[in-house]
Amino acid sequence: MSGDTQAITAGRKTFFIQPDTSLLPENFCEEYLVDGFEAYFVGKLPNFSLENYIDYLYESFNDLILFFNIDSPPPNGETWSQFIRRINAKYEGKVLIGVLYTKRQNKEEKPVIEKVYLFDIGIMCGCIQLEYQKKNNFGIIEKVLYANQAMGRRKQVRALCNKNCTFDFVFNKNSYKGQLQDISLSHFSFILPHGMLNMPMYEKIDGIQMTVKGAHIRTSAVLFLSRPVNNGADDLFVFMFVHANGNQGLEEVAKQTILPKLYEMLYENCMTLLKETILEDQKKQKLDWDRKRHELGKNQ
Repeated sequence: MSGDTQAITAGRKTFFIQPDTSLLPENFCEEYLVDGFEAYFVGKLPNFSLENYIDYLYESFNDLILFFNIDSPPPNGETWSQFIRRINAKYEGKVLIGVLYTKRQNKEEKPVIEKVYLFDIGIMCGCIQLEYQKKNNFGIIEKVLYANQAMGRRKQVRALCNKNCTFDFVFNKNSYKGQLQDISLSHFSFILPHGMLNMPMYEKIDGIQMTVKGAHIRTSAVLFLSRPVNNGADDLFVFMFVHANGNQGLEEVAKQTILPKLYEMLYENCMTLLKETILEDQKKQKLDWDRKRHELGKNQ
């Protein structure tokens, strides 16, 4: 596994399966990043069965929480309870499962749903009843994510950067600019040739200009860590964002500016890795089929 792949797969990921976006909008996922939760939506799958897609998710990101919207159309030929029972048994606790459903008019339905999923099937992440007003559901899901340790071991989610993410600052009258390696709401990093930047630890730099996928911010940061990489040819620098007054973190305006871009990069990185997993499996299936067809031809 490459370093990039390890960075993308690090941490626990939550996928909401066919959610009702009128009750749970996708932009909630951006806001959950502030708390360190990495969450994504899975909508309709015209080209895959849901079970195959879950297999690909597990193969790509093996620390998963799946929340199924049981008010959406169930997989072909099964009820949601049948499907979830089978998936829960298939992964034997390696994939954590919860269900979402809209608040019922008949109060007697709630204990019936809970009995089926919590006690009969044994899902581990709860039966979550959503309110009719989406503003109330943000806090409901936030508490559920926290209760199910959706953050994993990470305090912040970091996104790998590409050439669309740059930095520019001045230190000791010298200008430094380049491409960011990764960025989160608390830290960022970059690599420079060995010896180019000589900076004491915990040095504070003001007026750092950043571009993150077209979004521009100006911020301050403190050198948090530096070490040689690439067999000593380069140096890696990790900075911690601080306010102008020295408090940790990004200023609120800067945070809200880059938050959508950070989520966009995380989503793109995950979907790219997922597509690679799918293509690799399809390639393997084709090779297996070609081999069987060849053997069949030899035997005729």
